[in-house]
Amino acid sequence: MYPKEEESETKINDMSDYTNLLENVKKELKKTKKKLDQTDTELKRSRELIKEKELTLKELKQKYHSHINKLNLQINKLSSDLYEMGYLNHKGRTIKQRLETKFYMVYLLTKKKNRGIKNAIINIRGYRAIKNKQLLDIGYYLKNNPDVRSSGDDPIMQYIYYGYKEGRKPNQNFDGDYYIKENADLKNLNINPLIHYGLYGIKEGRKTINKSQTKQK
Repeated sequence: MYPKEEESETKINDMSDYTNLLENVKKELKKTKKKLDQTDTELKRSRELIKEKELTLKELKQKYHSHINKLNLQINKLSSDLYEMGYLNHKGRTIKQRLETKFYMVYLLTKKKNRGIKNAIINIRGYRAIKNKQLLDIGYYLKNNPDVRSSGDDPIMQYIYYGYKEGRKPNQNFDGDYYIKENADLKNLNINPLIHYGLYGIKEGRKTINKSQTKQK
């Protein structure tokens, strides 16, 4: 065989080897691409499963918190009812305190903290309005004010003379400080905000609380 023929044959063999190698590389690349596609599909499915699990977990948390909130509301209501029942049955109240409640008009007329007969009459009318319209939630007030509860005092009288000045709330939907701030005409009247609401504010449609800050207790 001539040298040129040998050289040519060598080149042909080299080309053949190169072609085979190229084909093998292509096959491997194809396999790799297929695996990558499978991996992408699996990753996509995994992401979808994670989102589904996260959504399920979120729903479970919402249901859990909803149940807890409902349970807390029920417990608070039962506690309030229990305290109110105890008060109405005169639990922890002296005979003097019972008589003050029964004959509230006499007590309010002779109360030293009154600023004259006119003020005493307003307080009597206010007491009657608060009681008849149930503007002071006895259970709520006693539950949130343990010192009033343990004193045995009439909660309406306590709120009329002391409670509103101390920032106490007669019910969860009435804020005395907010009522006075919201109604500038009351600032110089020196009247208990709940008494004013019971005698005039209800008919006038006055606001009693900042709704964005309302919190169940």
